Amino acid sequence: SIYVTVLDGWIYYSNGDDSTSVYRMEVDGSNVEKLNSDHSDFVNVVDGWIYYSNADDWSSIYRMRIDGNDREKLNDDNSWFINVADGWVYYSSFADNGAIYRIRIDGSDRQRVIDDRSRSINVANGWIYYCNTDEGYTAYRVRIDGSGREQLTEGVAVTNINVLDGWVYFLQGQDYYRMRTDGSGQERLPSAEFP
Repeated sequence: SIYVTVLDGWIYYSNGDDSTSVYRMEVDGSNVEKLNSDHSDFVNVVDGWIYYSNADDWSSIYRMRIDGNDREKLNDDNSWFINVADGWVYYSSFADNGAIYRIRIDGSDRQRVIDDRSRSINVANGWIYYCNTDEGYTAYRVRIDGSGREQLTEGVAVTNINVLDGWVYFLQGQDYYRMRTDGSGQERLPSAEFP
């Protein structure tokens, strides 16, 4: 299971044993349902829709209802690291060296936000948080209109950025860290102990 989202009593995920098709099941493991047959990456579940990058169609963005119906294609870009927020789908355009773009959730109004080669996009409170691969996977943020670009980390490679409750969580090497959304207060999180 990859790209796991738990919402309203259901677990949505890409099934790696089935060409990363999207599945869902109830949180107790019952009622497993296959929702599509597309190679589905970067799955987001928002407002009754499932958005994903369809690797069977040059990683174009698709969406479908949470029951698998009304599947539709939203763009023709090679779109990675998609993140849906506030009526927009943000993504890294592989064909444009990882520049960040956005489209409305219906696929209209395509806009280039910033030229930085990006990965691990996460949008929160009017900011896009991302890894800048041209600068050694350093964490950055930029306003959703492309202004106010700020470097958040220095001299360390970070991945898997997620923003929650005023904190930016990320992976550095094998360890998880967090910092405030302005880059201050960086701290390593305790590691889980495994037998």
